[in-house]
Amino acid sequence: ILERYNRTGDVARLLSDYESWAKGDHDPSLVAQFTQATVDALINTGHEKQARRQLKVLGEVVGKDQRSQQEYAKYQRQCESRLKNVKKEMRKARR
Repeated sequence: ILERYNRTGDVARLLSDYESWAKGDHDPSLVAQFTQATVDALINTGHEKQARRQLKVLGEVVGKDQRSQQEYAKYQRQCESRLKNVKKEMRKARR
């Protein structure tokens, strides 16, 4: 799924493929890892709205234990920082 996204850049297809995949019977930690990978891919390609959507999905799939919640909160802060940087870079590129 991610390889296809890297080749095509088709965000709608990535999200559709992700949703189909997520309906399957997968280990919860695998679902969290793959969801995080989709967030990273979307941030790296400047798709802020979709990255935030997947970040919210990640928040729903991570474990409810304190450690998992702390790791998610840390990752969420990192993503916000990365999204700000991508936004800056995109503004610079438009000039």
